[in-house]
Amino acid sequence: MFRVAGMYFVVSWLLLQLAVVLEGSLNLPSWFDTFVTVIVMLGFPVAMVLAWAFEMTPEGIKPTESVDREISIRQETGQRLDLLLASLLVLVGAIVLSDRFIPNKMQDASAQLAEPASRPSAPGITADIEQRGTHKDGASKDNLFGNSIAVLPFADLSEKGDQAYFSDGIAEELMNVLAQIPALEVAGRTSSFAFKGKSTSLDEIGDILRVTNILEGSIRKSGDKIRVAIKLINVSTGYQRWSSIYNRDLTDIFAVQDEISQAILTELTPHLIGSPQGTARKSPPIDLQVYDFYLLSKQYAREGTFEAYKRAIEVLDQALVLDPEYVPALVWRAYYEIVVSDAPGFQGVPGVAGVIPIAEASEFALDKINRALELEPSSADALFARATVYSTRAEDTDKAERDYREAIRLKPNFSLAKNDLAVLLESKLNFTEAFQLLEEALSHDPGLVDANFNLFQGYYWRSKFADAQRVLDSWARISPDDKTRQRLQAEFAFDTGDMAKGMKAGMELLEVTPDTPQMVRFLATGWLSLGAYSKVLLSAYDQHHPFALSGLGELAAGRALAEKNLAARPDDVDHQQVYMDYLFFYGDWQDLTDFYDATYGSVKAVRSSAAYPPFEKLSAALQATGHKNAKAMQEQTRRHIDAQRQQSISLSVLDQEEAVLLIVEGKPDRAMARLNAAFDQGGYDINIKQNPAYRSLAAREDYQDLCKRTLAVINAERAKLGLEPTSLAGDQ
Repeated sequence: MFRVAGMYFVVSWLLLQLAVVLEGSLNLPSWFDTFVTVIVMLGFPVAMVLAWAFEMTPEGIKPTESVDREISIRQETGQRLDLLLASLLVLVGAIVLSDRFIPNKMQDASAQLAEPASRPSAPGITADIEQRGTHKDGASKDNLFGNSIAVLPFADLSEKGDQAYFSDGIAEELMNVLAQIPALEVAGRTSSFAFKGKSTSLDEIGDILRVTNILEGSIRKSGDKIRVAIKLINVSTGYQRWSSIYNRDLTDIFAVQDEISQAILTELTPHLIGSPQGTARKSPPIDLQVYDFYLLSKQYAREGTFEAYKRAIEVLDQALVLDPEYVPALVWRAYYEIVVSDAPGFQGVPGVAGVIPIAEASEFALDKINRALELEPSSADALFARATVYSTRAEDTDKAERDYREAIRLKPNFSLAKNDLAVLLESKLNFTEAFQLLEEALSHDPGLVDANFNLFQGYYWRSKFADAQRVLDSWARISPDDKTRQRLQAEFAFDTGDMAKGMKAGMELLEVTPDTPQMVRFLATGWLSLGAYSKVLLSAYDQHHPFALSGLGELAAGRALAEKNLAARPDDVDHQQVYMDYLFFYGDWQDLTDFYDATYGSVKAVRSSAAYPPFEKLSAALQATGHKNAKAMQEQTRRHIDAQRQQSISLSVLDQEEAVLLIVEGKPDRAMARLNAAFDQGGYDINIKQNPAYRSLAAREDYQDLCKRTLAVINAERAKLGLEPTSLAGDQ
């Protein structure tokens, strides 16, 4: 009987492992392996009774009591059972050892069917919450990246494949729990989820995200049942370090999340840093529909458009109707209210239908945020949202900085808070800490668009071109298809002197996204800077058309079109500046002065009219016409340029603007130094001869040499684009 019992247990274990594999690979119902377990358990007492009551004989199976002991072959049967049992135990040992010591990529193909096809590894064969693994850590990346982990998006294995939002929610919850461990670096959501649906190898993911460990898994929801399969993989070796499968009733989604989160802290943490690190927070029970709305809102918001944020607001409003005290819904409903407002830097465009005035949005948002903080005083997200409100008010920037810093203290991996605090610190001229915060944000979330954009722009504005390119290169590794990055790369190449490369990249991008206004404008500006005036006229960006017509010799037509465009939109700031630029470049000093009087009338009015008014052009015009405000405009221009220099901004366009001011100030030598500095940074100005402010430099040999060098470079770039040589504007 003992031999039969041993045989029964070994065979049952093998059957249970097979059941788990078949359930995943054949997409069987989630209760299949449970059913097999019950059958096996019920069969055990039956097997024991049969082993006690019957015996194998040469004539077949007979009741034990009817077999004569002298002719019994019980001993021979026992020996055979011993041999069979030993063979089965060897098989069991082989399965366990292969699971421990063979890299994941060598796991059986049937198990791979239960996981995302894009991942090269597969879950091991496990019983319900069965832990196993190995500590065969690789040295190189473990030493380089320290204790670090990325949680990849979980695969949705539900029958209808409609539970991706739920799978993402589970993965993000685990990410948040792991981020509470002080000694563990956790890759940000934006970056970890950038590999969703891609076939990137785990080794490459680990290298891009700079992590030593990867947690991945799958979710299957069926009715009120849920199965979560998770596994931890060491990136350096490819070995599976730990895995578990959880089968639960989905009576409360947060109970399931809490249970898994606690298991992660209890079982996973020792594999990562050697000892348990506390207890996972307990989430209050929440209605599943409320949570569904919350997850949907986040899914919408990730699209990053005004319309998407409005949809996110709608579903959060539905969530708050069901539960007015659900803190995450309160917080992000408040935050999205600011996002769709007309505050500078956010999604809302002033005057457009549906855009909320910032004063109204702030009052609404603070009401929601304060309620959230009453319910959960240590909510990092709520503090972040309040800091966002404060950051839109010049008088509350100190409050904003305080809340940003506290949010980061509570949630050290809060990349978005670090990005926004960096922007705030830049406005306070604290560039050293701002850049440090942006680098930190990208160190654990290298795909975060805002941080990449701001860090690139910060380096670019300060002419740190090698650092700017480094940011773009790192961004490209994790988001090669990101259109914002591609546009910035094209513009960066053009603005730093590689004009043809920038134009080619821009044209390729425009073919993929033909309705991108920023790229249309960039290409029109590029063709204008290269003197390809016919191509400018083919562009949908019509604000450059007057310059193109004039460049082709049709001065009257260009002037008429500039006046027509302004008359159509007289209050549009962009059209006002384009018109002033036109009058300036064609030397219409008096008309430019008259336009200043009619439109502004004071330096203060110009200063408040736009973020970047054409101070230097107005200064030159007012001085040339002897206007009473000439001195005041000159002083304002100097303050404007010096403020940018104080921020370490050293772009070629700023050098060109300051050159105009220096001529107005009567400092031609310093003006030439600025023009040469602009050229050295890739600022090749086709209008250098046409610019009326430079006429006083015309007789200088160094100015004439600069004009020759400028034309040579522009024609070299034109040749790369298949264009014939041209001349500088004003020479046609």
